[in-house]
Amino acid sequence: MPDTIDAYIAALSAPARDAAQQLLGAIARAPRRRRNDQLRDPRVRRRRQALVFFAAWKRHLSLYPIPDGDAAFQAEIAPYRGGKGTLHFGYGDPLPQAHIARTVSFLRSEGTGAPAP
Repeated sequence: MPDTIDAYIAALSAPARDAAQQLLGAIARAPRRRRNDQLRDPRVRRRRQALVFFAAWKRHLSLYPIPDGDAAFQAEIAPYRGGKGTLHFGYGDPLPQAHIARTVSFLRSEGTGAPAP
């Protein structure tokens, strides 16, 4: 298993690698965040908490957790809901940068996330 986010992304197929790089670009707009390169799950931290995680699968990229947000936000992300608490983005589809940015903003404002190891 790769031991850094960059190594994890480099080992992905071309479509997954492109999507993961775009996803990291969208997440990078979160203030006071930092990547955790001690890879268990690729994650971006804010302060001492894991803010958001992502994982590349055979046919999609997953982003989790999903914040509560408001009714408008929940309607926006509905087409991307995958399993419990995850958003799924297919490799053949354009990555919804605005939805990802809003997801990170809501996570940041709600203070959700898991304690960083």
